[in-house]
Amino acid sequence: MTALPPNWVELEPAEALSLEAELRREVPRTHLLYGRNLRAAARHAGHDEVLFISREGGGEVFCVHLTWAIEKDPEWPWTESYRDQSDFAVRWPRGELDDA
Repeated sequence: MTALPPNWVELEPAEALSLEAELRREVPRTHLLYGRNLRAAARHAGHDEVLFISREGGGEVFCVHLTWAIEKDPEWPWTESYRDQSDFAVRWPRGELDDA
């Protein structure tokens, strides 16, 4: 895995499986990630953001703010797309790093 921004940690396999299941539970049919084959790779320590990597090729990654609720609004869970892990490492909101 590409180096992660500060306060992000790689996931253990069991935690990754749990977060993948939570994402599937939360996203409504109209959400950007509905039905996508994604792998949970890392989480932001102390926050509900999880980095998911596409298993569909191309290397696209998504930073998702899990809500721990079944959502109906396609805006939730909040999701930010990145070209790949390097793009994420560069573009991750630097202001967020201070509240960890």
